[in-house]
Amino acid sequence: MRRRERLGFVLLGLLNNLSFVVSNAHAGELLPGQLALVYIINTIPGLAVKLTAPYWWHLSTYGMKITLTGACFGANLLLMTIAPSVGLRLLGVALGDLGAGLAEA
Repeated sequence: MRRRERLGFVLLGLLNNLSFVVSNAHAGELLPGQLALVYIINTIPGLAVKLTAPYWWHLSTYGMKITLTGACFGANLLLMTIAPSVGLRLLGVALGDLGAGLAEA
């Protein structure tokens, strides 16, 4: 494997976990006293993708999956920081985990 490919895999692996860490670190401010709910929302979408991916993974192109993953990560970071309501921030948490599930699968 070439050096550039190794570097790409290392960087993408680090970025893949960024949304999970940011969402968990922000959980106390997002819903004080309800950390478990934030953790569940930060786990279920990725788990659903990993459980169902063998059934639909072949239906989309690699480029489409990468684009969707990047859009999920971008929406996660934007909604977590500038969304006016708690519901939209929780949607951002779910989108981040959905992107992480896509990236891992």
